[in-house]
Amino acid sequence: MESARAQMKFLRKREKRSTKSLAERLGVFRKKVQRYLSGASTKPNKRLREALVMDTESAWQPQVRRRAAGARDSASDPG
Repeated sequence: MESARAQMKFLRKREKRSTKSLAERLGVFRKKVQRYLSGASTKPNKRLREALVMDTESAWQPQVRRRAAGARDSASDPG
């Protein structure tokens, strides 16, 4: 799984959320979300890690697989 920073950036971008609404959804303070997004914090506690996994798990992998398939297809096309 990706870093907490990458997961938070993904959630914020995907749902066009503010740091405040993302913090509310994850059950943490806004300042904590800002610290992870800036890279100041890197290791989430167990509760935050579980919340990130629950929120990103369903949407994260399909996008990664789709990107990988697109890269494979473009590499195999005789240009």
